[in-house]
Amino acid sequence: MNLKMVSLISNDLGGVRFMGAMRARMSGGSHYGSFEARRVMAPGLHRPQNRLLVGRVTSPGGPVWCHNENCCMNARSLNSARTKSIARVEKFRAAYSDGATKATWNAGVGDDGRYLLHGRETWFFEDQKKLYEADYDLGRKVGTETLWRRDGSIAWQWLHNADGTSQWTQYWDNARKRAESKWRNFHADGPAKLWDRPGQLLSQVNFANGVKQ
Repeated sequence: MNLKMVSLISNDLGGVRFMGAMRARMSGGSHYGSFEARRVMAPGLHRPQNRLLVGRVTSPGGPVWCHNENCCMNARSLNSARTKSIARVEKFRAAYSDGATKATWNAGVGDDGRYLLHGRETWFFEDQKKLYEADYDLGRKVGTETLWRRDGSIAWQWLHNADGTSQWTQYWDNARKRAESKWRNFHADGPAKLWDRPGQLLSQVNFANGVKQ
């Protein structure tokens, strides 16, 4: 697997644009956008943010809690795809101005023609402590996804299960749980709990397919 050096040049449309020697030329049909030699738009490689990517969207039966609406649509697109294999997987690296590693990730071309993340994606703070890490399998997140604070404490974690369910746990800076919720197909589904900083349970509610019960 070859390591490709790229340079971060701008944020654009919720993604990050990289200049580099990506040898893919693709267009249309993919939420990753259009890819051309030496320039690539990669919305899947946005700089991780310590913010909630969930919200309420309108529904005939009332508000539905799901991931960010655009993210939800993109993820559904990935999940509905029937990619069976991936080829030409390469490892890429983005650097800070001083040459220190800013991010590394792996991507390749699926048998359905889409350019997909495949393998580990890691972002680093300037001091090289980890900022964010996730693993991908044919464009889908699998296993544990983690966001760290600058002090090394975990801000939140997702646990992505093979059956489409997931668990989102947020933490206070003292490592105690702040919130925990269950998800299925990008909608809140199951118990959702909230704790105060000392660890006392403040509330617990239940969801079914994004709808509060």
